[in-house]
Amino acid sequence: MNPAPYEAAPLEIRADLAAAHRRARDHLARPGAWWDGRQRVALIAETRHAVQCRLCRERKAALSPAAVAGMHDSLGELPEAAVEAVHRIRTDPGRLTRSWFNNVIRSALTPEQYVEIVSVVAHTVALDTFARGVGIPQLPLPDASDGAPSRHRPSGAKPGPAWVPWIEPEDLTEAEAGIYPTARPPANIHRAMSLVPAEVRSFFDLCEHHYLGPLEMRDFGREYRAITHAQIELLAARVSALNRSADGGGVPHGDRLIEFAEAVLADNDEQLLRVRSALRGSLGDAALVDAAAVVGFFNAIDRVADATGIPLDPERLPQTADFRAALGLDAFAQARS
Repeated sequence: MNPAPYEAAPLEIRADLAAAHRRARDHLARPGAWWDGRQRVALIAETRHAVQCRLCRERKAALSPAAVAGMHDSLGELPEAAVEAVHRIRTDPGRLTRSWFNNVIRSALTPEQYVEIVSVVAHTVALDTFARGVGIPQLPLPDASDGAPSRHRPSGAKPGPAWVPWIEPEDLTEAEAGIYPTARPPANIHRAMSLVPAEVRSFFDLCEHHYLGPLEMRDFGREYRAITHAQIELLAARVSALNRSADGGGVPHGDRLIEFAEAVLADNDEQLLRVRSALRGSLGDAALVDAAAVVGFFNAIDRVADATGIPLDPERLPQTADFRAALGLDAFAQARS
């Protein structure tokens, strides 16, 4: 029998992954730094509801989301500014801009509240995308825990190159200990939510079980999942790609994995059923679970990056200069500022 919360799943779910999902759901149900438990559960529900929003669908189809006015189809449990943030991060994160962020902050949200929203949306997307990938229902909403938000703002958080303030490693205090890797400098994606440190801890706990831990990530002499390092990276790149690639790049079963990633992120359930069955037949149940976990995590982490406006890490700039120039990505990034 599978461990909770996946006792009824029709295929075996790794025990470590199920445990990470239990921790994530418990975390989401507890009072955060700026939203209480009831509000955080409402944020989960609104994240799920956003995909059905008529305004979001119309904006997604428009040349510019700003060209479409209207009111969101919301559940009515959250302030309008929070609904706007949740819906845009969930449904159209690639077209968020600094000016949109500034308008949201001016309207009613603080940067701290906004970062916590980003985290709840990202956690929810990771868990729900995994469920869709393996073909099981979304986990039910957790029961909200009582208590008030901590309202803790890290004393070392300062404005930087992202849209939101963050903490540099040298400014960490005891209260934020452990939010960054110890063996290397933190990437900007680690810094992105550091304005609310507990969200960094929880989100990157998911990372280690959906994807790989920092040491395993670089240990190419051993495979830790039912899919290989190359297959994991192919899925991650496909989910995150701005530019479509035509094939699997020589990775074993690469075309099938790409097809799976695309089907999970699309809304054609019949196609997903066919693609999921084909992947399961080719690589087995364990590989399907691992593939769905990778797709889930990168579907979430892209939203963290897009919603916080983090720049590319400096050490990656020389490595990516050629393709950024070829694709015009630098100009795109400037346009989003």
